[in-house]
Amino acid sequence: MPWAPRRACGHAPGTGECRACKAARDRRRPSRQARGLGAEYERERRAVLKDATHCVSCGRPFTATRRPTAGHVIPRVQGGGSRGNLEVQCHVCNYGEGSKLARSSHVR
Repeated sequence: MPWAPRRACGHAPGTGECRACKAARDRRRPSRQARGLGAEYERERRAVLKDATHCVSCGRPFTATRRPTAGHVIPRVQGGGSRGNLEVQCHVCNYGEGSKLARSSHVR
């Protein structure tokens, strides 16, 4: 299933989704296991994050507010699996605008 950006629900104008709409969306979402993010993925994710100190996208050190995550080098929707396809990124780069900018120049 391709990823689609969230739309404002209409209950909370200008703020995105209200809690009820977010809960309903989460109930419809398949489990991590069903999405291919089971035990093998979790083992690899932990190994990648084990000694992480800096984000590979922006180069900034991790802090309490800039925490490490395991991002996919090649997005899963573009055919990238999890085995050997994870890199350490800060939360900002992995889930925000930083990943779009960094990935466009990231060559692998």
